[in-house]
Amino acid sequence: MEHNMKQRRIAFIRLSHILAEVSERRQAGPLVVVSGLSPKGVVLDYSKELQSGHGARSMPAVKRGAFLKDIEAAGVAGGVRVVTADFESLEDAHAAVVRTLKDYSPQVTAEKEGEYCIDLTGTKRIFGREIDTCTAVLARINRELGFTARAGIGSNLLIGSLACAVVEEGGVYDISDRAEKEFILPLSVRLLPGIPTGISRDTADELVSSYGIRRLKDLLPFSMEDLSCMFGHEGDFLYRCARGEADTKPVRAQACPSGTLKREVTVSSERNDDWSVRRWLFTLVLDLCRELRERRVFPGRFFLTVVYQDDYRHTKEGRLAVPSFFEGEVYRQLLPCLDRALKRRTCVKKLVLTFSCFTACSLQLSLFKDASRPNRLAGAFDRITQRFGGGTIRYGA
Repeated sequence: MEHNMKQRRIAFIRLSHILAEVSERRQAGPLVVVSGLSPKGVVLDYSKELQSGHGARSMPAVKRGAFLKDIEAAGVAGGVRVVTADFESLEDAHAAVVRTLKDYSPQVTAEKEGEYCIDLTGTKRIFGREIDTCTAVLARINRELGFTARAGIGSNLLIGSLACAVVEEGGVYDISDRAEKEFILPLSVRLLPGIPTGISRDTADELVSSYGIRRLKDLLPFSMEDLSCMFGHEGDFLYRCARGEADTKPVRAQACPSGTLKREVTVSSERNDDWSVRRWLFTLVLDLCRELRERRVFPGRFFLTVVYQDDYRHTKEGRLAVPSFFEGEVYRQLLPCLDRALKRRTCVKKLVLTFSCFTACSLQLSLFKDASRPNRLAGAFDRITQRFGGGTIRYGA
């Protein structure tokens, strides 16, 4: 039976410092996680002890997006370490959190590491009240995985995310249907979800500085046409947010096989020109595509990390425009991402390629050419390498 939207109970769970807490497993004490150790390295995360207003080590200068040189100029307190991000461990931790959440509901989505949405509609008879379920989930994440989390619950994803934004670390805020309007209206517009599913930071700043709109209740006098004229497509989102109607994204169960496929390679220091690095990427794509063909799945998303000799990391995550398990097609889609990374004139030390969001393969039939030829050719190559080894076949430029 379909549940009415007002009967849905959506929990939004945020692990605010998951990247820092992953890094703390390698380094003792409070730390700042940066993208690279150069002066223009960007702060990605920091230990919760360094959060503004948190304990004696409160350091307002430490914030995400700041340059490392600015943090050093402000004077980092003694005992605080600066480390580069460990994205491989972050991916493993992210997968572990998703597995934990799926013990409580099959409807789990995660747009990025540290932010999770779980549909608890209809689970009350199994686990009890939603607020008790979320409390147990947060305790389990902390006990088994070592992460600090907080959660908000509402009738849709917007209400859940806003409730999560105002609750303290380790807490759960459950907003009942009747109280949603009173809860939303006094909130700051800066708490609204960001791009790509919400509003940009520039729009939030413009609301405050140019129009004097600081609270969601200040949006109520404006019609949808007014807001659309002022803010374009974001105006419709603002109109619905002020009335508690906006879902940042529907909660759906993942319709594809779970898990990820990851390969990495250490680039030889003897030949480290752009052409050689591209060949190393093709080697990773080739290896992954062989396994994709064995599983008969297409990858939906990719995560490409380029690690340089100075330990700076260039990362690019995206969706494959043309899902495929043919190495030529996949390589052509990933090559522009690698070429952007190669513009940094520093030797590459390692390449890491991850595929996720798999779907069952379906090859398009063609009326004008033999569309099965690439599949038959790839199958022949796979059988040769399975029998004689991966080095049997060489690929030209």
